[in-house]
Amino acid sequence: MTRRNQILAACVLLLAVGAGLATWLIQRDPARPHRLAAAPGEVVIASVGDILLADAAAPTLRQRGFDFPFARVQSLYAQADVLMGNLEGPITEHGTAFAPDKNYIYRQPLAVAGALRAAGFDALALGNNHALDYGPTGLDDTLRSLEAVGIPAFGAGPDEAAAHRGLVLDVKGVRIGLLSYLQPYETYEPRAW
Repeated sequence: MTRRNQILAACVLLLAVGAGLATWLIQRDPARPHRLAAAPGEVVIASVGDILLADAAAPTLRQRGFDFPFARVQSLYAQADVLMGNLEGPITEHGTAFAPDKNYIYRQPLAVAGALRAAGFDALALGNNHALDYGPTGLDDTLRSLEAVGIPAFGAGPDEAAAHRGLVLDVKGVRIGLLSYLQPYETYEPRAW
């Protein structure tokens, strides 16, 4: 395994462990507030997996609001110095399906960006198999929507260099570098998405 693949695998493992820990804490007692304590000079990073405020959830979200999915974890999110997640689909009302024969094609309404800001997200990963579900137009709308609410995105961009650039955050005197990549599998070719 190359050094780059080892680093990517370690990042994926860290994200999975973080999501698993958050799920375990919430399932133990969702009503009891939990504490994510950081020692001086340390930074607490909370990471969630796929965020999709559309598709099968759309009727519930229209009725209860786009902030509904975050209500029971808001106190946990608020304790993190950095809250990040994987945005599993473009925020757009434009474009056409990039690959109409793809099994799952997602599109999220513009209100999602504001709900993600209200939930406290500090950064969103776009290096996934749905970032281009509505082509370059959908990706551009997503980047503009997130920028408008002050959430930086990483892992995708108007060109390959921007997609590989990553994101560096300075938090409490600590520099944190974030990268987002799709691990090719089955029908997802390395550069297709």
